[in-house]
Amino acid sequence: ESSPGSLYAEPQVRLDLRLGESLSLLGYSPAGPLEAQAGEALPFSLFWSAEQPVAESYAVFLQLLDGQGGLQAQVDAVPVGGFRPTNSWQAGEVIRDNYAFLVAADLPPGEYQLIAGLYSPSTMERLPVSTTDGALLGDYIPLVRVVVVESR
Repeated sequence: ESSPGSLYAEPQVRLDLRLGESLSLLGYSPAGPLEAQAGEALPFSLFWSAEQPVAESYAVFLQLLDGQGGLQAQVDAVPVGGFRPTNSWQAGEVIRDNYAFLVAADLPPGEYQLIAGLYSPSTMERLPVSTTDGALLGDYIPLVRVVVVESR
């Protein structure tokens, strides 16, 4: 049992979804639903892997969507705080990518969906997400539900 704020060594939720030709999201931690107060930062880890090296440095996006699919909060980053761009990943290596996702102080209480994906900073185009057997799922991955509660 890890305390809040500690880093996760393993994905608690396993996904194994493909992004583009050769990148994969193996899973994430912690499992949800997550509870947060407005103004709090949620510790969150993504676990990536590459089938083979990629030439481009893709950016990660994490977004918090409301019940209507409206964007309420967003983080865009090069993986591992900029230290492990996707073009540095070795085939088969697991990249643990940690975030402290800030829930805006003025976010109304309610239920939100955290989503993630990768995009090319040069074109702003998102990588398509598919299952390992090739079924296309769209251009983002729904992760965990986040329940924002009244500040105590």
